[in-house]
Amino acid sequence: MIELRISKKDFDFLKNHLLEKGENEEAALLLVGVCKIPRKLILTVREVIPVPNSGYQTKGSVFLQVDPEFLAPVIKRSRYENASIIIAHSHPFSYTRVGFSGIDDSGEEVLIPKLRQRVPDRPHGALVFGTHSINGRVWVNGENFSRSIDIIRIVGERVEFIPTNGRELENTTFKEMHHRQILALGGECQKIIQKMIVGIVGVGGIGSQVFVQLVHLGVKRLIIIDDELLEESNRSRVIGSRPEDVNQLSKVGIMKRYASDANPDVEVYPVEGPIEHNSVVMNLREANVVFCCTDNVKSRVVVNRLAYQYLTPLIDTGVEIQLGRQARKIRTAAGRVMLIHPDGPCLECMGIISGEALERENAQKLGTRRGTYITGGQHHAPAVVSLNGVIASLAVTHFIDIITGLERDRKPNSYRMYRILNGSVQGYLMEPAVKCTLCREVRGYADDLSLPCILDK
Repeated sequence: MIELRISKKDFDFLKNHLLEKGENEEAALLLVGVCKIPRKLILTVREVIPVPNSGYQTKGSVFLQVDPEFLAPVIKRSRYENASIIIAHSHPFSYTRVGFSGIDDSGEEVLIPKLRQRVPDRPHGALVFGTHSINGRVWVNGENFSRSIDIIRIVGERVEFIPTNGRELENTTFKEMHHRQILALGGECQKIIQKMIVGIVGVGGIGSQVFVQLVHLGVKRLIIIDDELLEESNRSRVIGSRPEDVNQLSKVGIMKRYASDANPDVEVYPVEGPIEHNSVVMNLREANVVFCCTDNVKSRVVVNRLAYQYLTPLIDTGVEIQLGRQARKIRTAAGRVMLIHPDGPCLECMGIISGEALERENAQKLGTRRGTYITGGQHHAPAVVSLNGVIASLAVTHFIDIITGLERDRKPNSYRMYRILNGSVQGYLMEPAVKCTLCREVRGYADDLSLPCILDK
């Protein structure tokens, strides 16, 4: 299977350039990152380079030819930056199902071998846009024929799926257990929910409740990552845990058992290990959405980069409870749910992660076994199952919104803050706190750039 991922902003820019200039064909070049996993090739769009009117040798309603003088520096750049190239052009006369013409075939028989010679050991491809459909193909290393791009995934505040080559999303069957859910969300939404691949980093207090809700929603494939055994102090908030699990069963093992009892159709891929290890985080590359439900900065550094390099929407969650200095009483408490996507600010832009925060976390861990959110305290981080549950439910509802646009009155680029003491949930605009350029510099690089991980021993 071949999947092309592109940010919503880049997709709209590309489509407008190709189809909104009149009746003539238009073209653009895409610089693309590559992710190779078993049985799947994922291509991630780094940049869209539109071809201006001066960049054509010939352009008409049924034929165009890009000037080699325009192509040359782009090819040189792709070789220097180790990027694949996808050539996109339009067929504005195709109103339903679009396909490559004989002229397209002839042109690519000349151009693709040149690309493969000048930028070797990388896949290169082509896209053609009609007014209501897209077709695509890729030439993979070592093969003298093209393979079809199966699906285009558009990532922004929403995640959209466009099957290419006239395909439709595969038919699926619904269980009676989801009947009332389908009444609320619709069959098309349920179909997409059941096709989603979702990753969860951390299946403790918040993560276990996110996992349980996704299982009951009908998500069929879940990749869960945690490196801890269940401890007695975890049992009050890890859903599905049993007394005999303490110090015997991992948190991911508990979740897998829960899913097999609740919905045997769910495929759970448990990964025991720290997300900071390269072999662990690599399991998330295929995910369509990732939830971050950990309590530390180091893990967020990794998943934040993953979100931008692989164009994967990230739903980041957290609860902070601060106690009074005298009595064991909550002084202030809040929870947060924030969507990170390639067109918006990252966790570093928002001030959630930083070098200073990482240093404080490391200093805390030198003094205690685990970091803590408590200001000025030496206790383990306090937690209450119901407060975690509110944040988990807000996060899963945001997941539904990504697919369906359920929260149609929510302001774009906003996040939710649950203020526990007054019981309010408020939305705030995601306004960057610092000038971070890293998220833009790594966007769409996929496997072509290493994540900030510890290499496995």
